[in-house]
Amino acid sequence: MSDFIRKHKEEYKRLKSCYCPILNKVIYFNFMGFDHLLHKNKRPRSIKEIYSRLHLLKYVKTVILKSNSVGYRRIKTLVQCKLEHRIGDTIIKVIAQKKGEGSYIFLSIMRKRIRNKKTQN
Repeated sequence: MSDFIRKHKEEYKRLKSCYCPILNKVIYFNFMGFDHLLHKNKRPRSIKEIYSRLHLLKYVKTVILKSNSVGYRRIKTLVQCKLEHRIGDTIIKVIAQKKGEGSYIFLSIMRKRIRNKKTQN
């Protein structure tokens, strides 16, 4: 697993800031975002969850650039925004946050599967 994490950490380091049209702001990538992919509340995430999130990193800029919906959440002085973009049968969500009047920083990426609802006759 460490080679997998090391490989994705190097890819993450190469990510440059990205303009988000729906926010009309730039989202920056720093160590906090990568660390959050591996940990939650200072505890390691499960291997399955780490693998899933790191695997989705290849879509992060696509979601930021093509997101057509945004949701906001305030936590004291933090503002978190959720950007979503559908890729195939999956909605990929990117979370970015800013403190006060600061810049948006990438925090996380995750997926939400869309399940077909079966109708009963």
